[in-house]
Amino acid sequence: MDTLEVGPKVMNTRSVIHDQFIVSSQWIEDGIFSLHDLHTKKFIGSFGKLKDFKDSYFYNDLSVYKNSLIVRDKKYLYQIAYSVGEGGIRYSIDPVYKFPLKRGTTVTWCDQINDSLFLYKVNDGVDNSLYFGNRNLKTKVGRVVARDNSMYDINEVGMVIGSKPDKSAFVLLPRYNSVHLVIVNLDGELVAKRKMDYLEQNGPGWETLHYTRVYTTDRYIYGLYRNLTRRVGGFQFVPGDVFQLHVWDWKGNPIKKIKLPDHVDGFIVTDDDAKIYGITDYNKKWILYGIDGAILKN
Repeated sequence: MDTLEVGPKVMNTRSVIHDQFIVSSQWIEDGIFSLHDLHTKKFIGSFGKLKDFKDSYFYNDLSVYKNSLIVRDKKYLYQIAYSVGEGGIRYSIDPVYKFPLKRGTTVTWCDQINDSLFLYKVNDGVDNSLYFGNRNLKTKVGRVVARDNSMYDINEVGMVIGSKPDKSAFVLLPRYNSVHLVIVNLDGELVAKRKMDYLEQNGPGWETLHYTRVYTTDRYIYGLYRNLTRRVGGFQFVPGDVFQLHVWDWKGNPIKKIKLPDHVDGFIVTDDDAKIYGITDYNKKWILYGIDGAILKN
């Protein structure tokens, strides 16, 4: 178990491993992005301000494209480049794509596929589809996953989505309702649609919250599973909640169900799957519960 030297607020924080750093983003005015050395857990510094974004509200979901980080606000996707030197952290936050949205439509997830192609999920109460977007076009470039191609049950607004690091496929996990894991390639072809083996069964009147985070490596898909089995109503943490990490390969085969400590709200995985860190907030410290990746082979 490690404790980060300086920790962000866990509940509204997203984290990725990028190069030699743990990069975290959170909804604050200044110092949005924090860097920790992956090996020593030492705090390197923070950077980024709300005024760096065109919109007054940004979404702190992070993904990685080549050597850049990806983040979005309501209208734009941004690339973030940074470097660490003796003078501190130098950075740039540049818009690389404007979503071609009609009034009342929001983007609930986005990633960059290549230098000019983007993938994003929209919601306007009717259309909950995944679209390609092209930097050079002001219109959508066709739906990848939509209501009308027999994938209705994965078009809920409450999905967590993750791209394979090489961007050749992506996975959709349900927050609520559906019981299927779905993997689709970039041609919109179904790679796997599987009823998940690991879901807990709830009694009458109990609410079910499925997956709240997804993290992907070249080999595996990791889903943070929260099942609210001990109460009726409300999503606050209470004793008895289920905190598990469910792992699949990219063919949809189940690999492992891992029991986690209580109150784990996020996690990160090293690129080689050698270490899994469950993130929890305890006494205002950012604690990493380290799990040896060898557990996936047992």
